[in-house]
Amino acid sequence: MTSGIWLHKQVQELLAGKDYREEKRVIDYKGISLVAKADFMPPSAPDEVWEFKTSEKLMEKSKPWADHQVKMYTSIFEKPIGKIFQPVKTDKRIYLKCIGEVTRDDAWYKEQL
Repeated sequence: MTSGIWLHKQVQELLAGKDYREEKRVIDYKGISLVAKADFMPPSAPDEVWEFKTSEKLMEKSKPWADHQVKMYTSIFEKPIGKIFQPVKTDKRIYLKCIGEVTRDDAWYKEQL
C-alpha cells in the first residue's frame, strides 16, 4: 500500500505542470453524504475524468469495481468519458497506461444510487 501511495504522489507531482487538480464533490442522497474524489480533470481533455489505480502487478485491464467507480464519476462530474490509468514505473520514467474506459450513462447512475 505504501508503494501505491508513493506512486500516486509521484504522478501528482509529474502532472503538477499540467494544471493537476483532484476534484471532490459531495452528493446528498436520502440523507447520506456520498463523496466522489476524481484523481484528475485534464485541461487538455475537458470531456474526461481520470482515475489512477496503483498496483505492484501490471494490469492488462481495469477491475470491474474500478469501472463502476469511474462510471459513477462520469455522471457526478458531468463528463462523457471516464478513463482508468495505471502508473507504470520503469528504470528511467513513469508513464500512464490506460487500462479502462467507460462512458456516461445517467440512467444507470440513478439506478445504482
